[in-house]
Amino acid sequence: RYVDSATGVGRWTHEPEGCAATMAVSARRAHEDACGFARKRCALPFGDSDVGGGDDGDADSCPMVVYRHEREKHRASCPYRLVPCSIPGCNERVRQNRLAQHVAVCDKKLATCPNLCPWRGRAGELARHRASCLVEIVACGKEDTDFGVGGNRGNKQRDKCAYRGERRLKEAHDEQCPFRGVACRHCDALVCARRLLAHERTCDEKRVTCDACGDSVLERKLSAHRQTECHKSDGLKYGKCEFHRFGCAFAGSVSALRAHAREDAAKHLRSVALAVEASAVSYDAWYAEVNELRDEVARAVARAAARARRRRVALV
Repeated sequence: RYVDSATGVGRWTHEPEGCAATMAVSARRAHEDACGFARKRCALPFGDSDVGGGDDGDADSCPMVVYRHEREKHRASCPYRLVPCSIPGCNERVRQNRLAQHVAVCDKKLATCPNLCPWRGRAGELARHRASCLVEIVACGKEDTDFGVGGNRGNKQRDKCAYRGERRLKEAHDEQCPFRGVACRHCDALVCARRLLAHERTCDEKRVTCDACGDSVLERKLSAHRQTECHKSDGLKYGKCEFHRFGCAFAGSVSALRAHAREDAAKHLRSVALAVEASAVSYDAWYAEVNELRDEVARAVARAAARARRRRVALV
């Protein structure tokens, strides 16, 4: 065997236990490629062949170097060899030196629910079970609909419900949770239940009834309504004619509006009559369209019935 000495000088050595085969020099290369005394790396579990990169294996493969004729014997007990999982139903093959780790987390291993419920199954099904387990501890997690409340409005993190309990009790909690969303009866916005009363007291869409005229107006505009719109309010200062919806453009003080109402009563009556007449014309046109559509449907039904009768006669 040719080796390099420590001094870098090449020399041949004789190994009595080595290969004793003799051959022509021209056949030596072919013999050495298959010689049982060649040193080869085990390379399990990836290097299973004697050709190409199989001998080199992988960085995560067996590094043991043995005689080629002893490699199969070594591989039979190599800690890097692939062995089947010992859990029934698992078809995985893993390295023998990692078998215990695999068995500990194998999806096919029998498991019980850590919540001590009666469930029994495979470890791979445990996560799905826990997602619906009635005794799993879950958090409510509902958030406030506003950043901070009262003196805490500078806080940029929403307050959250701190409830934690079994899943089977969460539905009852959700119905009473102070952080649940409740629709405001004025603006329909979803507001945190614990702030609903305060929101409704100051809601911009809150409507109230005017004590003088009985109209429903926004609370924030009630004062302006009494001063400029309500014709029965003692506080009216300047407003529009009460017939402005029928086209009257007059506006003025309370005394001017009263005088206008007396002097232009006939004009107001005429405006109302024209509006009623216009509505009647619109209704007449609508009724005409409805009648025409009804007649068209009746004609279509009659044609369909006639075709059905002709089919029955033809079949007879």
